[in-house]
Amino acid sequence: MPDPPLDRLAASFGRVADAYDLGRPSYPPEALRWLADELRLDDRSTVLDLAAGTGKLSAGLVPLVGRVVAVE
Repeated sequence: MPDPPLDRLAASFGRVADAYDLGRPSYPPEALRWLADELRLDDRSTVLDLAAGTGKLSAGLVPLVGRVVAVE
């Protein structure tokens, strides 16, 4: 029995995910620090990274805030 179409689509990015992650630059730490300062984020803050994709924004925010919730 063939896979349902949504299962096939959900897995389609998997073949190129590593290449995409390697080719996508990280966010500059200075820019993330500026953003955290502007939004008054600190170790008590929870940040939602909606449409987190590779998670590079989430990873950059982890040292700056109390909690990061990444949702794709």
